Amino acid sequence: MGEKTLNKIIGAIVLILIVFLIFSQLKAKVNFDQITDVEYLKNTLSQYENLAPIIFIAIMAIAIIISPIPSLPLDIAAGAIWGPFIGGSLAIIGAEIGAIISFLIARYLGRELVEKLLHKDIHICDNCSEKYIFWVILIARLFPFFQFDIISYGAGLTNISVKKFAVATFIGMIPMTYLFAYTGKAFFSAKLLSTFLSIVIIGGMFIVPMLINRYNIFNLKDKIKL
Repeated sequence: MGEKTLNKIIGAIVLILIVFLIFSQLKAKVNFDQITDVEYLKNTLSQYENLAPIIFIAIMAIAIIISPIPSLPLDIAAGAIWGPFIGGSLAIIGAEIGAIISFLIARYLGRELVEKLLHKDIHICDNCSEKYIFWVILIARLFPFFQFDIISYGAGLTNISVKKFAVATFIGMIPMTYLFAYTGKAFFSAKLLSTFLSIVIIGGMFIVPMLINRYNIFNLKDKIKL
């Protein structure tokens, strides 16, 4: 076993242990089955006062890393609790951290182990250049049709650098995250017009990916196979 391979294995073990410890600590304080319930999340976070944003960021990161936990409803919850800008920003920070950790875990573990863990065959731009992969990830982040966590793990199996992956992820998720956060704030403050407009826009954001999938726009269907 070469030194490079050994370092990757050690890196994967360290990351997984960190995730496990954080998840264990959070699970003792937060019921993850109810984290998409805004009132429950708000009441739970209020117990931690100034630490609430950090707890939320950790919850969001875990939701990205651990596949079955939904992350999009947390964007709405964040907007309802802190408002669209602060809530959206916290959601972006948490999602970015979770995405990078998922990416690194996949890169360290390799395709065989990752696909076994996720029970999926993942192929993202297997024969594409790093520049092309950057744009594929950025576009995929713009639409909730593509699973955030699976894209993160899949990107770690490509030849894109962690820096470019992080930039593509950060830029790509900004519009939808703030939109969901704004929807959460509008919905729970009973602003009917704002809520209606937000729902229409979000509906459009779901329809566009369906059209991309059906008509293979941007050739994404050929580049992303999950």
